[in-house]
Amino acid sequence: MELNASDERGIDMVREDIKGFASTRKLFSTGSEFKLVILDEADGLTNIAQNALRRIVEDYAKNVRFCFICNNVQRLNPALQSRCTRFRFRPLKQDQIRSRIEEIAMAENVNITENGIQALLKLCGGDMRRVLNILQSCSSRDVIDETVIYNCTGYPHPNDMESIMNSLANDEFSTAYSKIKIFMENLSMSLNDIITEVVNYFKIYEFPLSGEALAYFFKNLRSIEHNLNTGGNSTIQLAALIGAYKNALKKADK
Repeated sequence: MELNASDERGIDMVREDIKGFASTRKLFSTGSEFKLVILDEADGLTNIAQNALRRIVEDYAKNVRFCFICNNVQRLNPALQSRCTRFRFRPLKQDQIRSRIEEIAMAENVNITENGIQALLKLCGGDMRRVLNILQSCSSRDVIDETVIYNCTGYPHPNDMESIMNSLANDEFSTAYSKIKIFMENLSMSLNDIITEVVNYFKIYEFPLSGEALAYFFKNLRSIEHNLNTGGNSTIQLAALIGAYKNALKKADK
């Protein structure tokens, strides 16, 4: 039995579909066969449904095996996790995704450039489903290059990130705030994505932050990202990002 928790995520699906399947037996069953329940996107289940599912896992352990597939294991009830063996699957390798992109482009008559493929490989993070979603969003264009892909996804383009980083480093607070806010509004950028790319910039390029100052800045980035993920106002968090960087620069100059 295979179900997708994003379609039906409530208690009724657990009580009726899963319990009904688990509690029945084949007419000529030998008793040694196991039923298999595969629940995709299990992290989308409500807490009440997860509690009910925990009892079903316990009650039918003799004849049913359960497979829970999720993107964020932290959203699964700890009691339900403790009854399972956890398997983590690595993201797909870039050469595997590249060959699949080329195969899809040929089959669907999609004209995608080399820099478009490189942008896809960067943005997908080893997730083939994300590749397919991005390709589908861009499929109406005659040519899919990196600019098209970044525009379709709203992810910061490398050239835009260079401007943002230069503004952070060289402009005064109000100017940097105005420039970055305009980037976010005009290009539909997420502040979460900007934070991710800021961290990536520090991995690749040399900036006037190191040691204690860099640790201070990253600690503040963590708090800002947490605030965004828990419903914080993005304009306030943008101001906090710029302020944290300016304070880190002062620490570095001491």
